[in-house]
Amino acid sequence: MKTVSRAFLGLILALGVGCGDDDGDDGDSTMEDMYTPPQPDLGMEDMGEEPMEDGGIEEDAFVEPDDAVYVRVAHLIPDAPNVRLCIGPPGLATPLPPLPSQAEQPDGIPFRAVGEYITLPIEGVTAYEARIFDVDTIGDGDCSLTDDPLLSVEVVTSTLTPFAHYTVAAIGFVQPGDFTCLATASACGDDKAARVAIYPDAEADTASAQTRVLHSIPNAPNVDVCYDPDGSEGDMDPVEIIDDLAFGDASDYHVTTEAIAAGSFRIFVHNPIADCTATPVLPELYELTVPTPAAVVAGFEPSFGDRLVQTEYAVGSVHTIVAEGVAGVNAPDPGFAAFVPLVDLSVE
Repeated sequence: MKTVSRAFLGLILALGVGCGDDDGDDGDSTMEDMYTPPQPDLGMEDMGEEPMEDGGIEEDAFVEPDDAVYVRVAHLIPDAPNVRLCIGPPGLATPLPPLPSQAEQPDGIPFRAVGEYITLPIEGVTAYEARIFDVDTIGDGDCSLTDDPLLSVEVVTSTLTPFAHYTVAAIGFVQPGDFTCLATASACGDDKAARVAIYPDAEADTASAQTRVLHSIPNAPNVDVCYDPDGSEGDMDPVEIIDDLAFGDASDYHVTTEAIAAGSFRIFVHNPIADCTATPVLPELYELTVPTPAAVVAGFEPSFGDRLVQTEYAVGSVHTIVAEGVAGVNAPDPGFAAFVPLVDLSVE
C-alpha cells in the first residue's frame, strides 16, 4: 500500500477523489534530486509526509486513482528567494500546509532544486493551481490559495495525458531589469520575467537513451547544442543535435539506440548560417563531458556528482540537461550559470 501525505489527503478528500504518491514506475526507476545546499530529499511526497500506520479498511480506501499524472517541480529562478509550494483546486480559500513544511525544510526550496515526481489524480478534477510563495512570507504557517504568491499557474486537467510525466519549472528573473541580456547587451525585458512553465517529459524506453536540454538561463541568447564524440580536444567534428533553442524552451529529445558514454555535449551561441564545427564561429558557452559526474562540479560541490547523474546516458534512461543560472556571472557566486544533467526516468 502506498503512503500518502496527510495534507494532500485532506485536499483530495475535499475534491472527492483518492490518491497515492507513487512515482509512476515499478520502483526501480532512478529519480535523483538536485539541490543546493545539501538537504533531505525535496521530493514532494517527502515534504511533510508521515507514513500512515496500518489503517485496515481506512487505509485501503485510498488507492491509486484510475487517472493521474506525475509531476515534479523545479526552482530555476536565480534571483528568487527560497520558496514553498501549495497545490490545490483554483481559488480554494481553505488553508493548506506549505510544501515542504517548516519542520521538514526550515529554509524552504532553494534555487536549483528539482523534486521527485508526485502523483496528482485527475479523475473528477477539472483543474489544479500551483502557487509558489517566498518562504519568508508564510514562514511556518499555512498558505492559502487566496494569498498573493510570487508565481502561480493553473492547469486544466483535460489538457494533460493520463499517467504522463511533467516538469513544472519556475524560470526567469524576478527583476529582469537588474540583469544584462547577453544577446542585446542591454537590460533584460519583460520576456525574461519570472513565470511558471510546464514541460512534458518522455517515458523511458528500453531500446533507447533520450537526452534533451531545458534552456532556463534568462539572460543567455539562443543556443545550439552539439555532440562531440571525442571531446573538444579531439579531431572529430561535433554534430549539431539541437538548433536555435531559446530561453524558456525545452528541446526535443535526442534519441540514440546505444548508450552515450564518451565525448561531450558542447553548447554554443546560436549560429544561423553554420552547423557546429571543431572551430566554432561563435562563442562556446559550455562543455559538458560524458560521463558527466565530474562536470557537475561546475554547478555544485563535488559530492553532488554521483547523486545527480549516471555514469553514462544509458539505454533505457531519460535525461534533461538543465541550463540554469545567470550568464556572465562566475563561481563562487551562487547564481552562476551551469549546464547540469538530471536523471528523469530509467527503466533500470
